[in-house]
Amino acid sequence: ITPSALNRRLLSIEEEIGVPIFERLSSGVRLSTAGEILVEHIRNQVADMERVKSRIADLSGMRMGHVSIAISEDCFGSFLSNRLISYRQKHPGVTFTIKNCTRTDAEEMLRDYTADIANIDNGWRSGTARACIRPAMKRPNVTVLTKAHVTKVLIENGKAIGVAYKRNGRDTIVHAAREIVLCAGAFQTPQILMLSGLGSADQLKQHGIPVLADLPGVGENLQDHMECHIKFDCPHKGMSKNHLTKQHRIILAGIEWFLFKTGPASTTHSRVGAFFKSSPEATHPDIQFHFWPYRMEGWSPPPNEDGYSFDVGPTKSPSRGWVKLKSADPFSPPLIQLNSLSHEKDMSDFKTAIEIARDIAGQKAFDFCRGDELLPGAQVTDDADLENYVREHANSAYHPCGTARMGSDNDPNAVCDSRARVRGIEGLRVADASLMPRITNGNIDAPRMMIGERVEHFIRND
Repeated sequence: ITPSALNRRLLSIEEEIGVPIFERLSSGVRLSTAGEILVEHIRNQVADMERVKSRIADLSGMRMGHVSIAISEDCFGSFLSNRLISYRQKHPGVTFTIKNCTRTDAEEMLRDYTADIANIDNGWRSGTARACIRPAMKRPNVTVLTKAHVTKVLIENGKAIGVAYKRNGRDTIVHAAREIVLCAGAFQTPQILMLSGLGSADQLKQHGIPVLADLPGVGENLQDHMECHIKFDCPHKGMSKNHLTKQHRIILAGIEWFLFKTGPASTTHSRVGAFFKSSPEATHPDIQFHFWPYRMEGWSPPPNEDGYSFDVGPTKSPSRGWVKLKSADPFSPPLIQLNSLSHEKDMSDFKTAIEIARDIAGQKAFDFCRGDELLPGAQVTDDADLENYVREHANSAYHPCGTARMGSDNDPNAVCDSRARVRGIEGLRVADASLMPRITNGNIDAPRMMIGERVEHFIRND
């Protein structure tokens, strides 16, 4: 990139985004703050390309095996994929995993090989609404109603026949020709079931709701992943990503995303994770880690500080909570009691997780950036103080599940059978995370989508 070509490109961008990249002086021009940031961004991209080029060159003697490559931007996906295609043609025994690569060409290149792609598509968070529902809305047999609040499932003679909802102040009923699939999540799926007369008979009677099926497991078995931060200071100014939360940086990140779908706003910032066993006796990893290149205050990185955080917590908690009706009013939020940290194993696993985080942070690789341990603090070592820290700072990972669990015919608390059908009611299924008997050993997003696809298979074949 020659200086003249770079200047022409910057002037073009300046016209497109309406943000001054140059400051006009009597003696000429100079880069504005926004211009300096943009040039730094371009230089970083070029440096990233060179690092990838060098990394692939280092593989020159490799003929078999698997290589993981992590990239932070999607703007040079074609550069990377062309290099890997060339390498694979020479060495078909080598496979690759690319993390956070969002370019379509790179994904296509890796289609038949092991790939770990984040839920990001061309800079967009690719949730189920964007990836699944919006494309399906083009079909003539799909209608999506937003701002519609379901009040109950209509049941006659043991069969679900329709759904009542309120939208724009109007009460509406829609009838089902075949089946109703409930996908309201771990909190509202049990609430809708109970409002419909399906749940613990004693609880329903307390709210004057006629009991259509006595299912004591509705709302029980609530599970979640809990986590807390282990925070460290960084002595080098600007090394962590906190500076990205400064106001002008946020504006520039937004501009870059709107124009190119690249940059800090186009990807996740927790790119490193790991799973560990809480003890040698554990049959599988039951502690999850995320690494954040930020010094965190709660969930907000202060823009003028530097540091990094480990986000740690157990994945197989034995604690169980519940969801109950507050009233028979469908617009009244349900009562939710998570009961987190109610089992002694939760605290034991959290303490182990903190020990592992401290051990990792003490490794030589962190010598160049390690500052003081800010929280819980290096002086916090005894069990009582660690327990107090966890109880004060642990928070939800937003993975609630299990409140309409699937189970065998011999399980009195199973709400659904092995094909996701609500027990005792014809034509009604559940297809969300509330169906899980036990929480998965990691994030529940992919398992939740798998549940939806599996239930779709059941509907087609039953």
